[in-house]
Amino acid sequence: MARRSGMFWVCALLATVGGIYLIKHFTMYPDTGDEISWKAPPDDTKEEGTRNAVPLLAPREQPMANAVPLLQTKEQPMESAVPLLQTKEQQMESAKNLRWLVEKRPVDYKCGKKVRLPNYRSTDSWTYCADPAFLPTKPCLVYSFGVNWDFSFEDAMEKAGCEVMSYDPSMDTVAHRHSPSVMFQPVGLGHRDSDIFVPHKNNQVKKPTQWQIRTLKTLVEQNKHSERTIDILKFDIETYEWNVTRNMIDSGVLSQVKQLLLEWHIFPHLPRREQFLQLATVIQDLDKIGFRHFYKFAHGVNPNWEHFNLQSDMGYVNTNFTKKEKKK
Repeated sequence: MARRSGMFWVCALLATVGGIYLIKHFTMYPDTGDEISWKAPPDDTKEEGTRNAVPLLAPREQPMANAVPLLQTKEQPMESAVPLLQTKEQQMESAKNLRWLVEKRPVDYKCGKKVRLPNYRSTDSWTYCADPAFLPTKPCLVYSFGVNWDFSFEDAMEKAGCEVMSYDPSMDTVAHRHSPSVMFQPVGLGHRDSDIFVPHKNNQVKKPTQWQIRTLKTLVEQNKHSERTIDILKFDIETYEWNVTRNMIDSGVLSQVKQLLLEWHIFPHLPRREQFLQLATVIQDLDKIGFRHFYKFAHGVNPNWEHFNLQSDMGYVNTNFTKKEKKK
C-alpha cells in the first residue's frame, strides 16, 4: 500500500511539472486565419512551427466579401445564385410583390407626351417619353437589343435624327450597316463578356448554339461612347434582362442613359421561383438610382401558381436628367 501511495505522488509531481512547462512555453495566439490555434510565443526561439489544436471558436464570418453575387454569372437566369430557404407561401408572397412592381403599380412619372412606335412584323410596340427633358433630338444616340428582323424601332429613331446601334445574336447575319445611321452587329447584351454563351431554348433559339455577348459598358467603351448620353436604351432579351439590369446598375453605366425601355419576363420555368425576392430588388434598385416608370403594358399574365407567367413592357426615365435641365 505504501509503495502504491508513493508512486501516486511521484506521478502527480511529474504531471504538475509538465503542466508548468506547457504553460510557460505555449500561449494561445490567434492565427492569421479564422481559427484560434496553439502557437509557440514569438520570443521563444527554441520552439518552431505551429501545433494546431481543435479551434476553440468557430471560424469568423467574413463581411460578405466573397459571397455569391445577387445574380448569377452563368447562362441560365439566377441559376448559380444561392437558393433562398423559402416556403411555398414565401415564394408566392414574392410573386405577388413582383406582380405589383411590373403590372399593378401606378406610374410614378407622368410623361406629358408619349410616342408609340408600332412594329412592322407584330402587334408589339415601344413607347418612349417625348417630354422636353427626354425628347430624342439630333444628334441623339440609341442602343437597341433584340431586333428579330424588325427594324421599325431603329428606323423611327433614325428619322428622329439619332445614331442607332442595334444588336441581335439570334439573327443569322453578319455585322452590317442597315441604313446610313443604323449599325447592326450579331452580338447579345449580357451581364458579362463571353464568346461562348449558350442561350436557353425559346422562340428565337430552336437548337443548341453559342453566342457572343457583351455588357453594355463594354460596348459603350468599344464604340467610344463613354462620354455621350444614350438617349434611349431598348432591350427585349427573354429573361436575361434580370441579370443584365443588375450588371448595368452595379457598373454605373445607367448614369448616362436618359430612357430605358424593356420587357420584363417571368416564365413558368425561368427564373427559378426561389429567386423572385432577388428579382424584385433589381426593380427597386432602379428606383434608388433615379429611374421612374412612365409606361407599362402587362401581357401574357397567368396568376396561377403552377403556371405563373408574367410579361410586361415598361418605360423608365432617368429623373437625374430633369435636375440637369433645371440647372441650365
